[in-house]
Amino acid sequence: MNHNEEDRLPLEKENSGINLIDGNDLEYIDNIYSSKNFGLSDDSHIKNLRNSQETLLMSWINELVSPELLTYCESSIQTLSHSIFKEKEKQRIMEVDGGILGIEDKIERDLINLHINRSTNMLKMYLKQRIMKISEFPDFSIANSRTNNDLNSESNISPEEAIFALKLSKLQWKYLDETISKMKNTLATDSSVPIPAPSLHRSVRFKCIDSIGRVQLQSLVTPENVSFTQFDTQNHFSQNDSEGVINIEKGKIYTCKYEDVRTLLDQNTIQLWPWPPITSNKNYSY
Repeated sequence: MNHNEEDRLPLEKENSGINLIDGNDLEYIDNIYSSKNFGLSDDSHIKNLRNSQETLLMSWINELVSPELLTYCESSIQTLSHSIFKEKEKQRIMEVDGGILGIEDKIERDLINLHINRSTNMLKMYLKQRIMKISEFPDFSIANSRTNNDLNSESNISPEEAIFALKLSKLQWKYLDETISKMKNTLATDSSVPIPAPSLHRSVRFKCIDSIGRVQLQSLVTPENVSFTQFDTQNHFSQNDSEGVINIEKGKIYTCKYEDVRTLLDQNTIQLWPWPPITSNKNYSY
């Protein structure tokens, strides 16, 4: 784009019939999008919005791979929901005021719609994935639920999800009671009757966010079942042990049993990795 084209207004470019979007225009739009506060009042809230979007996306991927409910992202959900509400409120005011919108106003309106749609879809994907797990294993979700009142624990289920799980569980047991009445006495008296639960023994891939260090592989029951135990840096390994020791490095992707990395996931040390990947981006480092 030469100097004359740079000086030409977007409206003149539209009237001339040429392509409205070029590299500089995209950079301009990207700068506007990055500078908008989307219903939030100050810089700290804007930064919090970006972090909430990234956190919710990462949490959705983790929920997608994990067989059980993980920590509920209440803060990120509240931030995005508040931002969506404020922007929709602003849109309603603009519609009431009416008037002819200029090019920059139209761009701003489209960016607001982009933000609303993007944030809404992120919330829907995350919450839908969690509801699908609860729908499949409501009793397990209730039995393994954590609340903010639990010692040294973050909530892994929201009040709305808990109500949904309880209602669904009651309906399922009512159906069971009505259709398989012969089992009624057994289920009522035998506390050892197992409830359906997801498999925590399945293999998952994970990417290291922080280096974990040297890990000792251990064979459990059968050679194909391999687990690992993390050792502190103070531990010393003999020559015989060194063959079973691997170094879990930042940025690398590994495969392991899910139950063996649950603690690391709670500590945000790893990111679960879907397979096949949910993105076509080939620039990830393995």
